[in-house]
Amino acid sequence: MAVYMWRRGGAPGARDLIALWVACGIWALGYAVEMNTPGLAAKARWVNVQYVGIVALPVAWAFFALRYASKGRFPTRRQTSLLLVVPVLTLLFQWTNPLHSLMRSGVHLVAVGPVQAIDKVYGPWMAVHTAYSYLALLAGSLALVRALPGNLPLFRRQRLLVLTGCALPWAGNALYLFAALPMPLDPTPIVMTVSAGLFVWALFGMHLFDLIPAARGVVIDQMNIGILVADARGRLVDVNPAAVSLLGLGGVPAAGRPLEETLYAGAASAVPRAAEEADCEQLVVPGARGMVYLEVRRAPLRQGSGRLGGEVVTVVDITERHRTREEREALIASLQRALAEVRTLGGLLPICSQCKRIHDDEGYWTRLEEYITHHSGAEFTHGICPDCLRQMYPDLAEEGGTQDPLPRNHTSV
Repeated sequence: MAVYMWRRGGAPGARDLIALWVACGIWALGYAVEMNTPGLAAKARWVNVQYVGIVALPVAWAFFALRYASKGRFPTRRQTSLLLVVPVLTLLFQWTNPLHSLMRSGVHLVAVGPVQAIDKVYGPWMAVHTAYSYLALLAGSLALVRALPGNLPLFRRQRLLVLTGCALPWAGNALYLFAALPMPLDPTPIVMTVSAGLFVWALFGMHLFDLIPAARGVVIDQMNIGILVADARGRLVDVNPAAVSLLGLGGVPAAGRPLEETLYAGAASAVPRAAEEADCEQLVVPGARGMVYLEVRRAPLRQGSGRLGGEVVTVVDITERHRTREEREALIASLQRALAEVRTLGGLLPICSQCKRIHDDEGYWTRLEEYITHHSGAEFTHGICPDCLRQMYPDLAEEGGTQDPLPRNHTSV
């Protein structure tokens, strides 16, 4: 098992699981040698060897389960150092027990069939070690069982196997420590072998680490889309960091709060979508750089029987999309206003047959070019056509021939 986990070293808690299996191996091997070694002194030395695995096993289990359940965030280095204080002291007290008798105050051999076993009278520190070990086993078991989702049949079987594998060594060790067995033999290494078989089944038969929920958690935590999961009563059971940031939840714990309260707590306004998108609405929340527009979509979370088991809500930042749409609408409105201001000429124009002035709508007679310029924006350049040139300036017409002279001035209104 340790070799297998060494090859899977990238999974959260893999190194702790390697330490767990090594600790199991040291304990089981040391106990086997102890039972087959004659003499109290030789057996006592192998008991000291076993304690390397005995003190490491519950701590390694707790570290593995906590890292697995927290996606590698816990325990931190400082927490690890504090959690190792009791195991290190226990190991030191075990190796130096003849000086203080803190671990055991008396030992003697008892015949158990063809072998001899050590019967011990425990010292005061043994109670501290036992309580600490049981707490570590309990914390790890609870963390791991909670990390495995139970809404899918495959994960339910994994949860059952993991829980059984955790409970067997615990129960066997409790029977031995509290002298509930008819003979002074420690069944813990034996039941650990059974637990190892259950873990082999979960790892290989059910792909425990191939379907690792922690990997799913890392992906969701790194998404820029907010995700909120509520149970059937509308209470939040999971919120990813993106949702906390988008909704402005800050350091307020979201788990356990009502979904509706969490969604609309910081919203300045809520705009429902059309009837065909009843599961979608738009929220406006204050942000560091102004108002932030969020698109909220809801989807029911149904269990295997079809019964409603909760709700999944996604929150997407659509501020840039909203601003782009506003800019597009403003541009369209501007173009429509410009188009409305474009003036065209049409219909009948009352014009003087002599001077060519236009009788406008206000009752004034306006020069033709001024009227056209005012109503269409056209500009005029003035010149003299050949016919008018011959009539008005015959001398210039004879000198210049029939070519049109260049315009003499340019008028803009």
